[in-house]
Amino acid sequence: MSNSTLLILKNASFEVGVCPKNGGVITHFTSPHRGEKIDWFRAINIAELNNPIDALNAASFPLFPFSNRIANNMLSIGGEDYKLSSNVEGWPQIIHGHSWLGKWHVTHHSDTVITLTFKFPNTSVECCGWPYSYEAEQKFELSDTGLNIQLKLLNTSDKVMPAGMGIHPYFCTEPNMQVSLNTTGQWFGDELNIPHTHESETVAVLSFREGELTKELDHNFTGWDGVANIHWPSHGGTLQIKASDLFRNAVVYSPKEESYFCLEPVTHTTNAFNQSDLSDVLGGTQMLAPSESIQGDIQFTPQNFE
Repeated sequence: MSNSTLLILKNASFEVGVCPKNGGVITHFTSPHRGEKIDWFRAINIAELNNPIDALNAASFPLFPFSNRIANNMLSIGGEDYKLSSNVEGWPQIIHGHSWLGKWHVTHHSDTVITLTFKFPNTSVECCGWPYSYEAEQKFELSDTGLNIQLKLLNTSDKVMPAGMGIHPYFCTEPNMQVSLNTTGQWFGDELNIPHTHESETVAVLSFREGELTKELDHNFTGWDGVANIHWPSHGGTLQIKASDLFRNAVVYSPKEESYFCLEPVTHTTNAFNQSDLSDVLGGTQMLAPSESIQGDIQFTPQNFE
């Protein structure tokens, strides 16, 4: 099976680009529109993916086997302490796991379906002290209504493993756009974005219910109902995101000076692996016995753009 630089899914309504060898990232998700095209994600040219870190500039990248950061590069779980190391030079903490920096293997490719797998340990990435082996899978499926991404994480080690996953899509911002999602709480963190305080009914939580995107966020939101809607006045289209119940948390990153924001469906809150008593409601993690797995879907459905 080919691991070519760019794989394309295409039908009459949509086109998606996937790059297996550069982090299994998405390069674009588009629709034809009045002789031009709509970019539902922030697009990147494949020529800009030269180094592993360039995945940060992609339209979306995968998060396995955890989302976001682990505090102090120390994993303390099951009575054991594991010293980790940063996976990005110059960054203080390991972030987003391994798969976004590695090479994925193509196991299936048709006109409308691509399946990729990433097995860890993997020669394309540093282990960074991670004590578990696992297998991650992404299945991209294009239909007449949009894009479905199915994520799966399998524990291939011989001990119980904390497990997390998600995706990290980027969306372009514009004046008067609407971003709606329904959550119940928000985590606040320290200067390294490690959560320490959870609050309900915050300004951002209430603003998202009214369709308002708050800038300068880099926060975990809990109690998400799995649905979000993003509306762009420039073309009149709306992108609906609908995630499986497993993705009960959303990370929103909206830097003030940038023309994008991220809305990341994830299975747990940042640093949940170091908080074994954290409840599901607050973003606690799943624990997988050997050979156990978790699986969930995230659907992206463009609407009202004809």
